[in-house]
Amino acid sequence: MSTNAVSQNMSKVVSTQAADTFHIIEDLAVPPMIFFPPMFRGGGGLMYWIDKTIHYPEGALKDGIEGLVTVTFVVNKEGKVTHAKVLKGASKELDAEALRVVREMPNWYPAISETHNAEAKVALFFTFESSGKITCRKSEGMNKEVFADYYNIDKSLVEPADFYGGRDSLDGYLLKKMNSSSAIKDSKLSLLIFIQLYIDEKGRVIGEDIYIDSHDKVKSNTEQLKIRKVIEGICKHLPAFKPAKIRDGAVKVLYSNICFSLDGKGTMRTLKRK
Repeated sequence: MSTNAVSQNMSKVVSTQAADTFHIIEDLAVPPMIFFPPMFRGGGGLMYWIDKTIHYPEGALKDGIEGLVTVTFVVNKEGKVTHAKVLKGASKELDAEALRVVREMPNWYPAISETHNAEAKVALFFTFESSGKITCRKSEGMNKEVFADYYNIDKSLVEPADFYGGRDSLDGYLLKKMNSSSAIKDSKLSLLIFIQLYIDEKGRVIGEDIYIDSHDKVKSNTEQLKIRKVIEGICKHLPAFKPAKIRDGAVKVLYSNICFSLDGKGTMRTLKRK
């Protein structure tokens, strides 16, 4: 896609996950908004599988070569890993090892857009340390670098939406409000809460989606509904965010990956993002 086409349609195609990650909302070349990102299918989870599979190249370890390798790939509608490539490399040996691991992955559960399987781009960030330690983190969406690569624009022109004070400040604000609610303080439910916010060009929250996963399947949904109403009310009165920008223009975005857990004892806690 040309940079001109991107600038003309950017208000339709950008969303953000966390403070520095972008998802596609709408574009002719990709499906509509991805509500559920792809998930690794292998036993033990993605990071466990990577830890078992990856090896520090002997020559690189001997020579003290280290660095960060960013690998991007697409999980297609069948869950297969395709189009793997090194977006940012460290050395020939480290790049090759990170790419090998990605290409050998088993199938994933594909992303879901509305009720249909959808393609989604994933980025993995491999850190090789000269001590021999290898760590990896995952982004389901597109960080600035991946987004810029996808749309062929300079990453310095991409500025994600963010809460004033940063992500920790947003989590703290939401926790304080939620834990002051009697509906939450009196609850004995164990819940996982996932929130995504729609933010306009002025940084205002203009909508929210709230997903609740309950471990208490036999209990009534009435209590869950009360908790949902509390969270909806808090989201509707959030202070304005710093708006997202592409080039010099502010854009509407989806800010997601806001995760909390209700512990069964009336306390909401931040669910650590991986």
